[in-house]
Amino acid sequence: MIIILAFFALLFPVLATPSLSRKQGDTTHKNAVSATVSAIAVYQSNNRGKLPAKEQIEDKSFLPSDEFEQEIKQKYKFLVTEKDEKGVIAVHLAKKCNGEEGSSRTFSVSTKLEDNNRHCVDS
Repeated sequence: MIIILAFFALLFPVLATPSLSRKQGDTTHKNAVSATVSAIAVYQSNNRGKLPAKEQIEDKSFLPSDEFEQEIKQKYKFLVTEKDEKGVIAVHLAKKCNGEEGSSRTFSVSTKLEDNNRHCVDS
């Protein structure tokens, strides 16, 4: 009986580690999406409501230079696209998360999570 309990005690961390790793990855991805939404909102407020151009998004020049954003710049590729991919922050200009058209000041930001589900935040 003790041997069986010891076996399961050793096995549990091995089984739990992938799940914890996925959750940490998902949290990182969600934080990156939220930080991107905030960065675009700051850009808009500094530029009379205009959204950054596609080139500014894809070269990441719209992002502020604080440390957290630097980490996001290094970890993710930024694209203005309809598709969601792992490792990509997808910015949808004039579109909402549900795919509906928005105004010229509307945007949404999304990415794929570790389990391939989509995480999207509207402006």
